[in-house]
Amino acid sequence: MIRFVLVRPEHDLNVGLACRAMKNFGFKELAIVSPKCELGFEARKYAKHTGDVLRNARVFGSLEEATKGFFVVGTSAQKKRFRRSLFKNCVALQRLQDRVKGKKRVAIVFGSEGTGLTEGECAACDLFVHVPTGKEHPVLNLSHSIAVVAYALSQFPKTMYVSASRKQVAQIVKLFAGSLGGSVKDRRRVVLAFERVLERANPSREEAGALLAGFSSLNK
Repeated sequence: MIRFVLVRPEHDLNVGLACRAMKNFGFKELAIVSPKCELGFEARKYAKHTGDVLRNARVFGSLEEATKGFFVVGTSAQKKRFRRSLFKNCVALQRLQDRVKGKKRVAIVFGSEGTGLTEGECAACDLFVHVPTGKEHPVLNLSHSIAVVAYALSQFPKTMYVSASRKQVAQIVKLFAGSLGGSVKDRRRVVLAFERVLERANPSREEAGALLAGFSSLNK
């Protein structure tokens, strides 16, 4: 399942156009977090023949609620945002397929037109992606960005690959932290770096099992 998530959208027309862009490429699952607009006549007008997507959209009070149980992909035009503080590397849209391969539930998150996503919301994302654009005007309109990402997602082939679960990844990180020696400085930063590397690797369920067995032996 692919869910598109709009966080604090400011304009009705962009929400309506987002519905059109989604359905153009076969997507209907829309979640809206704390909308700043009314989602009224203008939204319905610009949704045009995709009013079903708008009518069935679910409204949530927080990003956490809207993405519970999903692998969360944030979008940003600022590729280096929060890289140092959160180790959040932003990958180009062309690489998204490899990073979400095997994920059963993926949420693609778009921030508000004016401010984007907050640092806390960025921290809640498992991955960041950006659409490569021209340097003179790199920022896309919200609905245009959704259209480009939806098109890219619609081109992904089906795969039998099954990614490791969040629980498996969390267990691996916990075991890694327990295997660190006392001489390691800034353990929190080292563990965070390992967690980010593991997220980028997107291990399979079988690979995660092997890692769990290996790290478990180190902690005995």
